[in-house]
Amino acid sequence: MRRRFTLNKHLAVLTIFLSVCSSVWPQTANHEVADNSLASILPDTVITNRPDGREVIYSESSHNIWQSNGTLGEDNIDHKMKQIVFGNDGYVYVRNFIVHLYGVEGWIKGKIDGDTLRFPLPQKYYTMGSSFSQRDYTLMAFDKVLVDAGGQMVYTYQTDTTYTEMDFVMRDDSIISTDPTKFIGLANVTYGNTWSQFGMSNVVYTINKDTMAQMPEGVTPETWTFEYKPSYGDRVTRMVSVATKGNELYIKGFSEKFPDAVIKGRVDGNKMVIPNRQLLALDKKDEYYAYLLTSSDTIVKEEFYGEIIDNTKQKIRDSISFDYDAIDGTLVSADNLIDNHGTDSLFYYNLYKAVAFNYFDPVAATPAKPEWIDCWSYDTSSSLSFNIYSKDENDKFINPDSLYYVIYNDDQPITMKAADYDELDSDITMIPYASDVAYVDGNYHGITLHNVTATRIGLQTVYIMGGETRRSPIVYYGETDGICAVKGSGAAKTIYYDLSGRKTSNPSKGIYVKVVEHADGSRSTSKVTVK
Repeated sequence: MRRRFTLNKHLAVLTIFLSVCSSVWPQTANHEVADNSLASILPDTVITNRPDGREVIYSESSHNIWQSNGTLGEDNIDHKMKQIVFGNDGYVYVRNFIVHLYGVEGWIKGKIDGDTLRFPLPQKYYTMGSSFSQRDYTLMAFDKVLVDAGGQMVYTYQTDTTYTEMDFVMRDDSIISTDPTKFIGLANVTYGNTWSQFGMSNVVYTINKDTMAQMPEGVTPETWTFEYKPSYGDRVTRMVSVATKGNELYIKGFSEKFPDAVIKGRVDGNKMVIPNRQLLALDKKDEYYAYLLTSSDTIVKEEFYGEIIDNTKQKIRDSISFDYDAIDGTLVSADNLIDNHGTDSLFYYNLYKAVAFNYFDPVAATPAKPEWIDCWSYDTSSSLSFNIYSKDENDKFINPDSLYYVIYNDDQPITMKAADYDELDSDITMIPYASDVAYVDGNYHGITLHNVTATRIGLQTVYIMGGETRRSPIVYYGETDGICAVKGSGAAKTIYYDLSGRKTSNPSKGIYVKVVEHADGSRSTSKVTVK
């Protein structure tokens, strides 16, 4: 779950300090187009298809403003992935110029003039709505002005129709706005070119030369556990790979979002330090360069509905330090790891708090017994829910990648047939702990049995480790009679609700709450998984 932390969200009552030294940022004195050649390249329609040409991936930093539900907000983003095509037609194209306008695919078109990229304005950006309520939007320039709004002086944005060219200068591996304080944003053509929710300034594109760490060659990694407290919920334990080479220590798999990412630290006696801002991956789906950040919890006092409360904030650090025990194989820190969008602002995929890494001893162990939650049968299908714990009978952590479970009916193992489940390529009897054939959320597992007449349903966990297979006792639903609750002719009405509480009479694939109103007036409720 991502969390975005922004600054000065109530922009309407705050000023933006964006003055930049003129010795660093070249200024364009006149933005009027000197001739008709630039205006003539304006496309007649929004460009939604990638132009032919040489594509270069840049890393973008920019200042952004937006409006949501009447409130203005702002932030600075860094390391946003930006696609620029140097077209075969001699022009240059930038994809999705407006950063925070999600779900809109479009390109703006410009001209290369020496070391300058020139983009004519206004330029068509996107169209929304039907032919009966169509609204057209263009890219234009805006000025921030202070106006009187009912006796209160507030800032707003007014269209600058004289600003007909947006320029960038190309320097080495960077493309830099020549007028960084000017806001470029969306204008609603349908409503008199008024500003429409989004704007940007201080735009810089740079080739990202950071490299990702790799596990060292010639070293066999060890299996360790990674323990942490997530943003919400109980403490989590997962498996990672750890390799050492000289005084350097490498960890692969800490990031839930990017499991192949490797981070590198340096051992010095009984301490190990991992530096901040290591590149983890290029996330092409979210279109960001993902980095490792390290942080510590900081308690700040804030007012909340008239009361002063303690609120935990994250303070970005330069590195994270671990207490290191090479004999026992432990790394322990009170601080936090973050897989983050960029390096300068907290906009994270996941926050891992109070982290620890421990050597994992791959020995055989009897897994803990599963725990039933519910079991419902209808016709030849059954909906089962239960907890499976990645721990042994002595409450010690075991590797969930080597943990399985078997479902029994009348003491006979049930075979899950590929013909009944899209997630299966072949029939299986032992179901992997994290198999897609079930809905899995931590310990919770929910699964639907097809073409099975449930009579006596049992569940067993199986752990394969160190060349041995260990099994828990079979736990039967109900313990006394072991029979699933069967609802047939006695059921007067069945209602399904999705996880948002909305009623549906024909549930499709997903998880639902099933409410059965019986003929005697009683009601029963269960969670079901529809495949």
